[in-house]
Amino acid sequence: MTGTKQEFISINLSRVHPSVKIIDCNHPPVLGNGVVQATPSLTLTDVLYVPRFHVSLLSISQFTKHNNCKIIFSLLIVCFRTYRLGRRLVRDMSEEAYIIWTIE
Repeated sequence: MTGTKQEFISINLSRVHPSVKIIDCNHPPVLGNGVVQATPSLTLTDVLYVPRFHVSLLSISQFTKHNNCKIIFSLLIVCFRTYRLGRRLVRDMSEEAYIIWTIE
């Protein structure tokens, strides 16, 4: 889910989606869904467009099911490992000012 329309490379605007419930018990409307290019090698599909969201959220469960992968979190690294391609996408957070994504 994201509230930033510019993040979408394609979007289907529609009010037929249900609202989502957020922590303050409000139900902001979902105004569409589409495709977001998170990195040059990572495309996210079925991303909900919720204009009132000020951050982007990723469903780990949905992501791992749709991409047939596992995600490993540690203190400084997030690793996405795909089963079918045998590739890993690693986010190294040891550099305070930078986010580094590499394909291994």
